[in-house]
Amino acid sequence: MIAVAYSHRKSFHEGWGLPHACRVCKKFPEKKAEWGCESPAREPQIQIPCVLCAGDDADCQVCNGTGYEDIYRCPRTFITPWETEYRALHRSWPGALPFAGGIWDQPAQYVIAMRIIDQAEGLMQEILEDEREAKMKGGKQ
Repeated sequence: MIAVAYSHRKSFHEGWGLPHACRVCKKFPEKKAEWGCESPAREPQIQIPCVLCAGDDADCQVCNGTGYEDIYRCPRTFITPWETEYRALHRSWPGALPFAGGIWDQPAQYVIAMRIIDQAEGLMQEILEDEREAKMKGGKQ
């Protein structure tokens, strides 16, 4: 979910800014503490939709009923090289498959990963659409 949220950073998290880039930390080491590169930061660095309750439980221990989980580390610290590769492969999914044959000829791990990304993408798109609708309603009043 963090990899998908991070890839949507320009639209989904425009209020957060999400300037996180390793090249910036290399130039300005003080950013490592501020952004939570090596240890949790004081302020949340990104919010992701709550995977436990999706905001339907006011007593949720993960999001406290807000529907979003605060992440206090740099989102890039969570994204593995495998996730980066899967995100790249997802761009052509399901039109272009990495192995010859149909969907049933693909490795199960690949298909599962693509479906998980599909689900996360769908959730992010729903949230973006809800935010756009809320802004439109707020602007018309």
